[in-house]
Amino acid sequence: MIKRYDPFQDFILLKDTFKAIEDGLAQNGEASNVWAPKIDVGESEKAILVKAELAGVNKEDIKIDVTGDTLSISGEKKWEDTGEDVKYHKIERTYGAFTRTFKIGVPIDADNIKATYKNGVLEIIVPKAEALTQKKIEISN
Repeated sequence: MIKRYDPFQDFILLKDTFKAIEDGLAQNGEASNVWAPKIDVGESEKAILVKAELAGVNKEDIKIDVTGDTLSISGEKKWEDTGEDVKYHKIERTYGAFTRTFKIGVPIDADNIKATYKNGVLEIIVPKAEALTQKKIEISN
């Protein structure tokens, strides 16, 4: 029997490859060490509100940095060692280091940023700085 070339087989392979990447799985089926937490960013008149889903990450493993108007959240979700010799059949949860960095886009009051961590959700309140004033400068002779 002659095996015919199936042009759709390439598309199926491509779809499966993207699905594996989407699921955070490496080619060999083991958990990938690259992941990024889901983040919500909102704004009120006085502050920017950032919420990050970090279920399974210890509070001590989370770092928040602010440089200018750039906020960076980084940390690590560590593998849970049960101490038993367990052979996993499927690993879908992701582990490893993560970093999320983005520009706030408005002047901020970095000295008064507050962060809380409860039920796997990191909440950061970034107060806006007082409105910048514009001043016209006269050029002297």
